[in-house]
Amino acid sequence: MGHVVDFRPANVYPPTFEPGPNRNSIELAGAFLQASYRFAPGNPAAAKPAVFSFIPTKTPAPATTYDWTGCYAGVEGGGTWGESKQIGQTIDRNTFDSTPEFHVDGGLLGGTVGYNSQFNGIWAFGVEGDMSWVDARGSANQIPPFLVSQVATTKEDWLATARARFGLTPVDRWLVYGTGGVAVADVAAGIANASGTTAFPEESHVRPGWTAGGGVEAAIVGNWSAKLEYLYVGLENHAYFVPTPNNPHLTNRAGGVPLNDNIVRGGINYKINWL
Repeated sequence: MGHVVDFRPANVYPPTFEPGPNRNSIELAGAFLQASYRFAPGNPAAAKPAVFSFIPTKTPAPATTYDWTGCYAGVEGGGTWGESKQIGQTIDRNTFDSTPEFHVDGGLLGGTVGYNSQFNGIWAFGVEGDMSWVDARGSANQIPPFLVSQVATTKEDWLATARARFGLTPVDRWLVYGTGGVAVADVAAGIANASGTTAFPEESHVRPGWTAGGGVEAAIVGNWSAKLEYLYVGLENHAYFVPTPNNPHLTNRAGGVPLNDNIVRGGINYKINWL
């Protein structure tokens, strides 16, 4: 049998190798950078990482609290309601209620001035005076033994008070206070016949009294503040129609026209930085 001769170049068939173990190695190089941030609201400087120390930090400005100390002036207005009656005297010098109690109500508008002094952070003491135009009136028919056809009237024309104020600031820009002092008012009384003609000409007296109440005031913007307050005013009784037109010999009339006020009013004040 003959031999087959292969004329293809030797590089057509690559040499064969026996499988054996293989060893590989890799070398790596690197760098690691880490930063952290700690929330510390009370210490802004400590909250900034040292690695970012070159970045400027704006420290927040400290909050300022409102200071109530100073003089102020303002306007105020509201409503008033109260009770009145007239007390008459008979020919035998006995006194009786000539009317039942009746309502006296209306509005008021005026101005105020004052001074506050704040101390120990939350306490405030001050003085305040005000004067208001008042349009309050009421009426009722007389009762026996007086002429039931006659109508008795009471009206208040103006009111002024001088009071101390003492309060505290439970939260910034709010003042809660109590107040009390003296009051004075112009009170007029009259009696008309059923036909509308005058039986007892209207008589007016300036009457002293006292007042007490409380309120709340809030600083709203700049030096402006707004308040809402309640006052009770008790006026001293005063004898009217002395001597009485119908009985001119009765010069020691012991009757009178009692009157009290309940006042709810709001106001706007402006603090004047003189002191």
